[in-house]
Amino acid sequence: MSTGMRTDFETEAVRLVSAAAAARGWRVDVEPSTRFCCRVVTGSGVGFVVGTDLGLNDSASRRVAQDKAFAAHFLGVDGVPVVETRVLPSAAEVEVLSGWEWPVVVKPCRGHGGLGVGLARGVEEIEEAYTAASALDSVVVVQRYRSAAEVRVMVLDGEVLASFGKERAEGRIGANLSQGAAWTDVSERLHPEVAMLAVRATGCLGLRVSGVDILLNRWDGTEGAEVLEVNATPGLRALAMHRPEKLDRLIARALDRLC
Repeated sequence: MSTGMRTDFETEAVRLVSAAAAARGWRVDVEPSTRFCCRVVTGSGVGFVVGTDLGLNDSASRRVAQDKAFAAHFLGVDGVPVVETRVLPSAAEVEVLSGWEWPVVVKPCRGHGGLGVGLARGVEEIEEAYTAASALDSVVVVQRYRSAAEVRVMVLDGEVLASFGKERAEGRIGANLSQGAAWTDVSERLHPEVAMLAVRATGCLGLRVSGVDILLNRWDGTEGAEVLEVNATPGLRALAMHRPEKLDRLIARALDRLC
């Protein structure tokens, strides 16, 4: 069974967890053909790490966070400011966008890494964007487009680990590292209210660890702050690059659950 697209850092994450577990004297079994998954066996139980999923979030909460329509609904119910998100049943049913201004962002509902994301500048571009998104997911969503600063806030057990300003690569809609975006550590400049917004969004979805993408007028302000997405994996590659001590803390917390 395929586990989806794999990256070099995901196998590196498994290696880091394996080393930390072995240092505790625990048994570690790494699946040898891909080295994408490992099992940690302790005197108290068994735990798995798959890529950058360290096993801290329960499966139901992780699935809700991955589903952009579900997540937007439950965040909105709790009064969290969130970028308006609607399901687009088909390319022909553009009436769901009544009252919206163009352009709009079209995405696979459960997509990741910026794959299948398109910008439709008018009704005539919806079909092409819908086709690209629906090739990756049977459910397609649309979101209001905002030309705004974007920040990824990483949360662990109700505390902010780090935050990164995200600069899109030229010609890209998303600001993912896998798409060539540049992430800058803005942890010391993030406004406390924006940090608390990320913590609140994480709690609303029942997650212990997350990477919350927030749009706002400027990285160090609060105006226009809206949650764009809540990711059940926070962005370990950025932590490894800029805040390795925070990554060590996250791995230790993941292993502590097995004690």
